[in-house]
Amino acid sequence: MRPQSASFAPHPANDGVSFNREATLRQHGRPLWEGCPDPSWAVAAIQVKELIALGLEVRPTPPAPHHVEAFGLRGLGSAAEKRARKRIAETARIAVWPGWIETWPPTDRSPGPVPG
Repeated sequence: MRPQSASFAPHPANDGVSFNREATLRQHGRPLWEGCPDPSWAVAAIQVKELIALGLEVRPTPPAPHHVEAFGLRGLGSAAEKRARKRIAETARIAVWPGWIETWPPTDRSPGPVPG
């Protein structure tokens, strides 16, 4: 199981794709699923270097020390944006499965029966 490319659509208000940083979430004692509105959802993990390799600019978004946004997808043009979102989805792995079951390191293999 991997995330779908639709999960990485730029936000209409600012064209950014929102991410939380695993290292700072842990540093602040926060769960990896922080900000996930529903335990039936999964949380994907991707390395920042993968986003940068796609030509995206990754910037922190204060005041939350763990929150960043990746900008530049829409500027790629429609076809290139679609390819980039597909590449993000292919590169991402699941870090938190439905039911808020954490698997670290992230994987594309289910930890067992997934609630839902």
